[in-house]
Amino acid sequence: MGSPTLKPEAALYYRLNVFPIALPTLADRREAILPLAELFASKFAGSFGKKITGFTDAAKSALLAYEWPGNIRELKNVIERAIILSGGEIGVHHLKLEQLRWSCLGSVFLGILLGVESTIFAAWETGARIRFDSNVNLAVNRSSPTSRMTSRS
Repeated sequence: MGSPTLKPEAALYYRLNVFPIALPTLADRREAILPLAELFASKFAGSFGKKITGFTDAAKSALLAYEWPGNIRELKNVIERAIILSGGEIGVHHLKLEQLRWSCLGSVFLGILLGVESTIFAAWETGARIRFDSNVNLAVNRSSPTSRMTSRS
């Protein structure tokens, strides 16, 4: 019997995993946020033919306070959008970070709702009883709702 063959992705993973490199997130490297933002601003200002004078103090504070769940790619996108929206100095209103924060929360909330909806639908199809406890956990009881109603009568 021959040795099992790994898929190319798995083989690549094991080859690269010989020397793992741990990269800290952008949120863990706050000192890199402003230099990267300035680098991206300079790059995009040149690409779009705009004269950017820099960031307001409030914009710098907002950049440093944001958690950056999308890391450097998200920072790059935020700065590109800010350059498109601004005409000189980049302010907080050009960054649209509050919009991003709500967008991320909205995605998480939607995922939770869809998960709950599918659980409720599956329970309904099987005739299970559904109960929510005070911690908003979903509990499904497999006894049928009709047997519960008849036993209480």
